[in-house]
Amino acid sequence: MIVIKVEVWPSGDEHQKREISRANIWNISADKDADIQDYQYAIVEPDSFDGNSVRQGKVLHHNWKQSAWELIRKMIK
Repeated sequence: MIVIKVEVWPSGDEHQKREISRANIWNISADKDADIQDYQYAIVEPDSFDGNSVRQGKVLHHNWKQSAWELIRKMIK
């Protein structure tokens, strides 16, 4: 699973950080060794951390050898 957390650090102070969004991305392909993989994702906001996603979907036929940023780009497209 890939977890992306977006945090705000007021005045650059890590001690005051707060999470404003999170994305969980997981592989749903049957053959985990194949170059082309399918992923499912869920984006949640802090008020929704009870498991209710703000946005969810799938990225199909992604070449896992590409950058993780390419997967994220496809996810938010």
